[in-house]
Amino acid sequence: MISPAYLRPTPTPYSQPATMQLNLLAIAAALALAATPSTSAATIIAYFGADCNGGAIATSDDLNPGECIYLADGESAKSMSYSGVPNQISFYESGEAHDACRNGATLILEGSDGCANGPDGFNLESVLIS
Repeated sequence: MISPAYLRPTPTPYSQPATMQLNLLAIAAALALAATPSTSAATIIAYFGADCNGGAIATSDDLNPGECIYLADGESAKSMSYSGVPNQISFYESGEAHDACRNGATLILEGSDGCANGPDGFNLESVLIS
């Protein structure tokens, strides 16, 4: 007669470590994702008035470093708010020589969030983030 101890299924030598290995991989992947810095893109809002007041002219979302955005159809803004800028943001005044992020920025600020006003007598027309 066979002893009842031999009727119980016995685990294969690899079943426990494989399960544990999968669990460790899942935990490692979750930790890696949690440690990865957010790569959210920047948002720019152009305003009719100074200090980011007076109504919004336009909004641009999902801007990535190296992208130049500008107001079309001859539009310009007295101020622009920005958020999610990773390093620096460069503002260019309105006028053909500086349109579309050309010929030197009027104002360069550190990244993150803020509001920029056009210089006295000028509006802002384009923005370059880095």
